[in-house]
Amino acid sequence: MQSFGNGKFYYAIIVSMNIKQKADQIIASGDSKKEKILKLCELVREIPYKRIGSFNPDDMAREGKGSCTPKHVFLAGYLQKLGVPFRFLIMPFYYKKMPLAYPTDKRSIVENMPVSYHVALKAKIDGEWRIIDVTWDSRLKELGFPVNEKWNGESDMKLGVIPEEITEKEVDPRKFEKDKAMKYTEQEKVARKEFYNLLDEVIDQVRN
Repeated sequence: MQSFGNGKFYYAIIVSMNIKQKADQIIASGDSKKEKILKLCELVREIPYKRIGSFNPDDMAREGKGSCTPKHVFLAGYLQKLGVPFRFLIMPFYYKKMPLAYPTDKRSIVENMPVSYHVALKAKIDGEWRIIDVTWDSRLKELGFPVNEKWNGESDMKLGVIPEEITEKEVDPRKFEKDKAMKYTEQEKVARKEFYNLLDEVIDQVRN
């Protein structure tokens, strides 16, 4: 097991057979390591984006959907199986700075949304460190989300957000996110809930 910092970084990926079987089949295939990485990225990208109140990949698999953190933790576990070096990227951002198709009459909800934190990956592929961001599934293109399709592993993926800054970490990002969530004020918690209800509504309209 690969060690990070002062302790060991363990991935306990106990997921439903649907996603896990597909990922395991990719790992077990006769494809090259790079081809496996590309297929794993495509698989995880197409897990429908939705916040489910959990950062764990096993919960994501049971729900059949998930947000940036469980997606990238899941993917990192399989990169680890392939022996691919990786780091997590953590970045604060504001949804109001993203050019998304929000309802005009709900713009105040977007403006009141406090800072959020996005998780992506950087992995070493063919000797080069590449940014990997598989947050947004292809159905969300029409809303303006930066979806990464037809990636060949020879350049950085587009980031899923417009970051205020980017920090590289070799530790599990789930604790970081939980710690940040505990520091929101009550007013910010209300604003976040209102915004995410709006985001769910907009995304559900596209999916339906």
